Amino acid sequence: MWDVSGDPKFESCWSAIAKDTNGVIFVYNPDQPNHDKDLENWYNYFVENQNIKESACIIFAHHKPGANERERSVLSDTFKKIHVIQTNIDDDGDTLRNEFMNYLTQLLAAMTDKREQEELSIMNNR
Repeated sequence: MWDVSGDPKFESCWSAIAKDTNGVIFVYNPDQPNHDKDLENWYNYFVENQNIKESACIIFAHHKPGANERERSVLSDTFKKIHVIQTNIDDDGDTLRNEFMNYLTQLLAAMTDKREQEELSIMNNR
């Protein structure tokens, strides 16, 4: 996993980070102004440009502990096919852990299926 936090110094590393990517975990603070714009940039580079399926992505909208009102973040239509989890470590630690494990399980299953299909294709072309 890599933290590419929107810090311009990391952009020069994005191509190396994206190489052989199988899935993308987005974590952002919906209470932070313009964080959704950073999310759009990350989506464009790490999902669209790398041809990653939306099913291989997940978004954790992380709210700071102690926030008075947790509102569901509103993201653009770009993210309508990506599962969004509203999180807060203090209140939702178990939910966060379970969602993360579910995501990894699904991603590993998809990677295994893809590898098996590639192997069958190679064997059938002999």
